[in-house]
Amino acid sequence: MNPDLVREIQGIFVETFELEPKLVTPNARLNEDLGLDSLDAVDLIVAIEKRYGITVDDKAAKQLRRVEDVASYVATLIASNSPR
Repeated sequence: MNPDLVREIQGIFVETFELEPKLVTPNARLNEDLGLDSLDAVDLIVAIEKRYGITVDDKAAKQLRRVEDVASYVATLIASNSPR
């Protein structure tokens, strides 16, 4: 996975939820480690959609458990939206 994208996603978590950067590791669990709930998930989706110009599927978003899951999903969406 693209390490720059992972860092960008980590930055979105830090900015959106005012989290300590050291807590937002790729393996950090969204609920258990970062304390995010379903309302926070909506804010995260909005931030990601604005940043990357993509549309996040709500059903797929509910399956994301870790920061790295979010980054991987975003990478997939970006790749599928790129002109071929």
